[in-house]
Amino acid sequence: MDTSNELPAIARRWLDRSLAGTASLEADWQLDQHGELQFRPGRWAPWRGRQTMSPARTSFSWRVRLTVVPRFLWLCIDDGCDEDEGWGRARLWGLFKSIDEHGPHLFRTQVSRYLTDLPFAPHAALAGHLEWRADGRDAVWVGVPAGERLGGAVEARLVFNDDADVIGAMVPDRPRKLPDSETLVDTPFRVGFAAHTDVGGLRMPTRAEAGFEPDGAAQPLMRIRITDAREVPSDT
Repeated sequence: MDTSNELPAIARRWLDRSLAGTASLEADWQLDQHGELQFRPGRWAPWRGRQTMSPARTSFSWRVRLTVVPRFLWLCIDDGCDEDEGWGRARLWGLFKSIDEHGPHLFRTQVSRYLTDLPFAPHAALAGHLEWRADGRDAVWVGVPAGERLGGAVEARLVFNDDADVIGAMVPDRPRKLPDSETLVDTPFRVGFAAHTDVGGLRMPTRAEAGFEPDGAAQPLMRIRITDAREVPSDT
């Protein structure tokens, strides 16, 4: 279902610029990625893998190999969500379970990530499963409405430049674990996007840096590079 006429004007300009061809809403959208994760202050670990996003529903998976110690210690990570739950899993050397998290807080976290990652799958704006509202001339809010499992609604603010490319995304209340604690606090989470170009037939950013902003102070968490993208059969 094409809902582009119902979008704010700047979002329609973004789609006009991003969707040079016909992108399927039935197929999933798979991105080849690599980057770095800051797992401790000043300690960045490289990762490489793929993210698969559904343009038609709030669902994604992020499966990567994170190298903690070169040639010695690595984790196979599987993060994601579908329309019922979110998860975060990791296996040491791909064999031994080290993280297996679920729960309402993780559902909100992963839905937040789906929204801030929309610049990598712009055709998802056509599917009709998201709610949009303008915020001035150069920004919009996009969200997933509240549901039985999700609780309250989740929203992200997308910011555009004069060329209608998305250059930033922000979630004001993404759950974050405090260091060395199981305590969760809602914290602003911000993503900056750059190096927009055509990848797999869609225009998108190929570089991003994301992180939390507790008390207004930036804490970089992730650096992302996109190298390729393609349509793949949906698993639903």
